[in-house]
Amino acid sequence: MTAYPKESVAFTLDRRRNSRERDQDMPRQKHTVTKSFSNLRVLIVDDLPTNRKVLQLLVKKFGAQTQSCSSGEEALELLSSEEFDLILLDLHMPTMSGFEVGERIVASRSGKLPFLVAQTADETVQACDRTREIGFDAHLTKPIRPVKVSEILERINDLSASI
Repeated sequence: MTAYPKESVAFTLDRRRNSRERDQDMPRQKHTVTKSFSNLRVLIVDDLPTNRKVLQLLVKKFGAQTQSCSSGEEALELLSSEEFDLILLDLHMPTMSGFEVGERIVASRSGKLPFLVAQTADETVQACDRTREIGFDAHLTKPIRPVKVSEILERINDLSASI
């Protein structure tokens, strides 16, 4: 990562698919964020601690405030007392799936926020269709790319400004 002023973050993205391609001397694509998203609150819901930590670090690099929890039940309890602009929700969790949590969040939201994003390794058409039917606003496939998180934060920032 390159050092920039406090309100900027730069990432180097490696779009090559396997280690052999990465080892070749190919140029890497950089993505620079010049906006700060310090006004945005993000809830990260994932049953795996490593996934939560990685997403939390990534979102914080963009300046957003984060909170995380490890289950759908915990997320719904937290949402009953706090407001978030964005929820990054793992779809495949034990006891209560992200699909079920998403249905409950969509049923209870009164406006365009919180912005609900599925985060999953499941790239099947069925999973994408189901999240769309439920009312998720976006679908991120793991591993999560910084540029995709940046694009989502940008959309929410614009959406928040228009409300």
